[in-house]
Amino acid sequence: MAVQNWSDSVVGVSLENHPQFNQQVDELLAALEGNPSADVLLDFASVHYINSSNITRLLKLRERVTVNQNRRLVLCSVVTDVRDVMRISALDRNFAFAPDIRAGLDMVHLEPPG
Repeated sequence: MAVQNWSDSVVGVSLENHPQFNQQVDELLAALEGNPSADVLLDFASVHYINSSNITRLLKLRERVTVNQNRRLVLCSVVTDVRDVMRISALDRNFAFAPDIRAGLDMVHLEPPG
């Protein structure tokens, strides 16, 4: 699914499994070039596994959004298997999680960045 504007200041993508996952994150990175002040939500509801290539893309996105642009990146609806991989590899400490899109939107609208 393509990058979407989920509110005035939030862009998001409903991600799919590999190889679409990487293509979708790359499209999002390109879209952020024109919108550096956007917070980002990633809907993981359809992602049932992640590989090292996907993790690399997520870390690149995290660096762009949270480090370089001081905006928020929230991973929404992450299934247990994917969350376990992130926890075991200690990546869960580097990302914010929300149980669903609505909660993710609330996080970015109610909590200050950083």
